[in-house]
Amino acid sequence: MRTASLALMISILALALLGSVAGIALAQSGNPVVVLDPGHGWSTGTGIIDPGAVSGDLVEKEITLDVAKQTRDLLERCEVDVYLTRERDDHSHTRADIAGIVNGYNPTLAVSIHANSSETIASGTEAWYTVVGYNDAASQVLAATLADNVANQFSIPNRGAKPETQSLHGGLYIHDWNAPSALLELAFLQGDAELLRTERRNFARAIARSLLSLLGMPLGCADHAEPQGFALAVYFPDETRSNSVTLLNDGLLQWDPTSIELRNTRDPFGAPESIPLPQAVQAGEMATWEIPVTAPGNAGIHRQMWQLHKGDQPIGSEATVVLIVVPQEAADLKEEIEIKIDEIIAQGQQQLEQELEELREQILVTAEQKISEWVRERISQICNSGSAAAALSALAVVWIRRRETRKTN
Repeated sequence: MRTASLALMISILALALLGSVAGIALAQSGNPVVVLDPGHGWSTGTGIIDPGAVSGDLVEKEITLDVAKQTRDLLERCEVDVYLTRERDDHSHTRADIAGIVNGYNPTLAVSIHANSSETIASGTEAWYTVVGYNDAASQVLAATLADNVANQFSIPNRGAKPETQSLHGGLYIHDWNAPSALLELAFLQGDAELLRTERRNFARAIARSLLSLLGMPLGCADHAEPQGFALAVYFPDETRSNSVTLLNDGLLQWDPTSIELRNTRDPFGAPESIPLPQAVQAGEMATWEIPVTAPGNAGIHRQMWQLHKGDQPIGSEATVVLIVVPQEAADLKEEIEIKIDEIIAQGQQQLEQELEELREQILVTAEQKISEWVRERISQICNSGSAAAALSALAVVWIRRRETRKTN
């Protein structure tokens, strides 16, 4: 209880302190300004780049840059201006230059991102705050909030917020930054190796949650749905089946079935106009909708479009379902395309349109060939029965249908 009460008091104090600082930045830029410093990756002054700690395939400077970029990606969906102190290995600056870089952006908040290292299999996260710096109270709350969010994200030990005077060097380079600043040790390269290797997006989520909450901004501003691949299926005309649409919850909040649904924005082809979210989906997890489809009657390539909505607000990118419709007479072509679909998907989105255009031509050519064969057979049958006029009429009908198919596709 005592710890919870202390945390609450610190949070209340932080809001007041950060509010005054944010007000200054807002007056100048219109948005709060966040500076992220990916630890290490700077010149040592001898032409060598400082890699930070290294353990097996994990290199600190690479981890911190990746997490910083992904944090920026999440924050930039909101009304926040985000800057990194480096975008790659920087041969032009040393650590002594970082304070000038950070202060040059007139930040509202600043975070230096690092990864911890130990000779033992230690685990956990921790953050450091300034002592006799720009705003120590706000710095302490920022550090505590970062450590809390990272620990809660992964259920790893929370080693707490610590004053920079307890560091091995008796101080940290965040000391001279002109904003509430913290140095975050994400986790340990040794004991938390798999998290640092595979969960960098979730580290970014924890940092983004911390910064948005301290800036008093709603976490929903970072809502995003990311389609996972694209759905391709081969149909005969008027065939009814179902397709799957899978979306990644790439925001910061859980998707709630009471407020989230998938809506059709183009050509339902027999599907409902909207389909509810099947179940709650945590940030970083995926949801799949099964969508019933009745293929159109004409051969070719057809598309459905689906958009996730939170209430009336669209979230993220549209998802595409591609219907490849093949004439009944071309069953062998249908089998051939179904075999090829895995190859098309593996080539990725960039090659999709080119592949679909080639398939479309193949389908139409095959359809014409099949229809021509049918026409020849019918004319032969009719002519043998002595009705040439009927033969010409049949040919005319087929020609009209073929032209209509080309216009539609």
